[in-house]
Amino acid sequence: MDSLTNYAANREVFSGWKDIANYLGKGVRTVQRYEKELKLPVRRPAGPRGSVLATKAELDRWVSSASMRETTSRFEIQRLQKTIQQIRNIESEAKHLIAQFNELRQSFDRKSPDKVPWQSKAS
Repeated sequence: MDSLTNYAANREVFSGWKDIANYLGKGVRTVQRYEKELKLPVRRPAGPRGSVLATKAELDRWVSSASMRETTSRFEIQRLQKTIQQIRNIESEAKHLIAQFNELRQSFDRKSPDKVPWQSKAS
């Protein structure tokens, strides 16, 4: 354990995202996402915008809570549902583009039946 980790582990109150992230062994953005999506217990004191505080006891309780696993599962399910919806949207768009392509190809076939580049000429 390096000195920064030792320092963080011996504190009772963490001030700022870096201290909180270091204590949890995660990156700052990950910890911010935990606050937003998984209700990581942080406090926002009056003063400079973006300041956060967290107590060791609350962080430890949050990490060891059984409900965290359930929340994580729900979060993962929500992410999968979003991904599935994105895939369905892409599939729908692809079908639409294929239909447009086929319409254009038919239009071209009617106008120039002897100049169809995608058909090989059998001689």
